[in-house]
Amino acid sequence: PVNDFVPLAMVGTVSNVLVVPANSKFNNVQDLIQELKRNPDGLTYGSSGAGTSQHLSGQLFQSLTDTKMRQIIYKGGSQAMIDLAGGQLDMVFETYAAARPMIETKKVKVLGVTSSKRLPELPGIPTIAEAGVPGFEMQSWQGVFAPIGIPVQIVEKLSKDLSNIINIPEVQEKLRAMGVEPDGRGSAKFAEFQRSEISKWEKVVSEAGITAE
Repeated sequence: PVNDFVPLAMVGTVSNVLVVPANSKFNNVQDLIQELKRNPDGLTYGSSGAGTSQHLSGQLFQSLTDTKMRQIIYKGGSQAMIDLAGGQLDMVFETYAAARPMIETKKVKVLGVTSSKRLPELPGIPTIAEAGVPGFEMQSWQGVFAPIGIPVQIVEKLSKDLSNIINIPEVQEKLRAMGVEPDGRGSAKFAEFQRSEISKWEKVVSEAGITAE
């Protein structure tokens, strides 16, 4: 990803929400942490497999809270959400867009958001960092890349044009409707962000012993 491609523009980020069943005894992030401290490996969380945002959210949570919980792997996030609403799981870190229908119908409740800032759609829900896990931030992201070696002037033009497009109000409205928070940073800042993400998650993946499947 670093040696073969050049970043052009970052499109946006997708935040996860930490959700539990509507009738769960857990009402905030600290409730979960206290239970995990009392009963290591006693709670379950659903994911769509190794390296997914749900999985990495869970791993980062365990790493920063010095706790352990069991991952239950599903073929897709929708089935995990169904089982969560049915009480077969204790929690799921799911994208807000995917979890929104069950949040709105009150089949699940939200304890926190994985982004560094609160979501405009859920202003009353704290970030997980605010809820007592300093340093917690997990957002998947999308960007546009080109093959390495294309002329610098083309990189600069594409980067500028893409950033301008992402900043068009109508485009931002469409992205937000899909659960994507628009970004639009250009090539240099996007490359810096990419390097920081690789460094951050390399540590988490190594500690957890995650391998590609």
